Amino acid sequence: MTKKLHPNFLQDPVIVDGRAVPTDREGYLQNLDDWSPDFARALAAREGLALTDEHLAVIQFLRDFYATDGAEYVARYLGRSVSAVQTKACRLHLADGNPPAWDDDEDAILAGRYPLGGIDACKRLLPRRSRKAIVQRVSKLAIRRVA
Repeated sequence: MTKKLHPNFLQDPVIVDGRAVPTDREGYLQNLDDWSPDFARALAAREGLALTDEHLAVIQFLRDFYATDGAEYVARYLGRSVSAVQTKACRLHLADGNPPAWDDDEDAILAGRYPLGGIDACKRLLPRRSRKAIVQRVSKLAIRRVA
């Protein structure tokens, strides 16, 4: 996922194993596929920091956690707002800023679970969707709770 940036936003690339990895002026990757533990170490070294294996384990945990569970759970885990996590994920190129379109399987989950179980029943089966997104989708689909 390559993102073209205006030349004013480019900075010197991070050198990883003799290869120049392009970043923006804040050190964020232009291409997510360029991320590696060696990149993280090189970027940290450029900032005068040394990453330990424990640091890298935390970084990898958060990358994996975001990829599988989405912004809402990461926000709760870190004590941040969902929008703060989503904004940072976009800047780190972990997300493109636009949520994926709802598919028929997700709509079927909403239609089958929401009337009796509400948002919580749906949220467990749709971990990448926020509570707000679920509320908006059931409203759009005119799905109502059964009393």
